[in-house]
Amino acid sequence: MKKCTEIIGLPVISIDDGCELGFVRDIVIDASAREVSALLVEDKKWFMGAKLCPFVAISGIGQSAITIEKSEAIISVLDSTEALALLATEITIIGSKILTKAGEFQGKITDMIIDEAGKIVNFYVEDIHSKLATISAEQVVTFGKRVTITNDVVPVTPVLSSDFILNEPISRENEQHLSDEIAPVNEQASDVSVKNLDYRQKKYLIGKKSNRRIETDKGILIVEQDGNITEEVIQKAKLSGKFVELSMSIQ
Repeated sequence: MKKCTEIIGLPVISIDDGCELGFVRDIVIDASAREVSALLVEDKKWFMGAKLCPFVAISGIGQSAITIEKSEAIISVLDSTEALALLATEITIIGSKILTKAGEFQGKITDMIIDEAGKIVNFYVEDIHSKLATISAEQVVTFGKRVTITNDVVPVTPVLSSDFILNEPISRENEQHLSDEIAPVNEQASDVSVKNLDYRQKKYLIGKKSNRRIETDKGILIVEQDGNITEEVIQKAKLSGKFVELSMSIQ
């Protein structure tokens, strides 16, 4: 199982020749099949058009990289009529609102979990009180452009405190509450400290602008000069060893 926000920003590596082919820019969703169809890949030749990695071509999804067998698996979006059709629907799941068929607001989707085959399993949903819960993908009736419709009665599962720290956004009030709640568990203390530090770093950087253009050692763009620092930018910087440089380059 994998969170989609953990996939965005990962480098794509060819097993055959060991080449880094770019970073995952976004995820292409096939709403009718309820699965990830492909990954959009950004490389240093981005000016030549968007690239695509079909999900079936993926060999592995690790914490540090996406692996594929051969570089030839990366194709131009223009060469895939299926991908063009899916992108034309403009269906966005992460960030969309969830409503029941009866019109009851459930919250906003902050992430989704997919299995090894790319099937959507469930969603992380943030409600109006900034609390997180999960909703099974089986409850979804319709995926729309900005709204996801579910059954009238939707079973939700509250997310544990440790998961709150791993899934943005979290209110500042909840941050202190969660730290106090988890602190007494000694065997988790060091892990929680690392997660809280990562959370604070992100909260400090996100929304600021870079005062210079930052690239990976292979010339792949991380952020343009005057570009907004997003979670995706931070992920790219960390994976390419440029996080310190990014932190020192904010306006």
